[in-house]
Amino acid sequence: MFSMTIPLLHQAYVWLCWRSELCWKTISNTIGFKGYAIGFLVVSFLRFSCIGLCFADFGSLFNPGWIAWIITGIIFVPVSYTFYSVRKYFGFLRACDADHFDKNYKNMPFEKRGIFKWIPNAMYTIAMLVWLCFAIISGSKAMFVFAVYSYISIWLHYFATEKEDFKIIYGK
Repeated sequence: MFSMTIPLLHQAYVWLCWRSELCWKTISNTIGFKGYAIGFLVVSFLRFSCIGLCFADFGSLFNPGWIAWIITGIIFVPVSYTFYSVRKYFGFLRACDADHFDKNYKNMPFEKRGIFKWIPNAMYTIAMLVWLCFAIISGSKAMFVFAVYSYISIWLHYFATEKEDFKIIYGK
């Protein structure tokens, strides 16, 4: 149950911070971007608590074998390249939503190097498949539910929050 609340907690934290920042500069005037980023990263890393589901529920959906390893490997290659591209080209500060706090990002172009050259929204489209890798490799029904829930919730967040914020931040 703890693992399932983390994506919701993460989205609520981000939504609350972004809205209070865009509307009233509350975060900048109190804890600042670094304070927000620490909270963001803590909640992000808490998502990895779901790995416990892999062990607690191992093999409940199917008994993973070499086919599961191959499928996981195929999915994990673009996931790894996404994390590499975020680190090398996009930057972790920008990935922590610096554009909501620093007006200089308004004039920066969207990243077009690395995986972003082919998939503009790779952090949502590809990176979130990391949870599916854990689900497949463990054959865990609970982990599969977590993976699907996380993938759907991140897209709900994108369309309900981030896409709307882009209109304010970038005028798009």
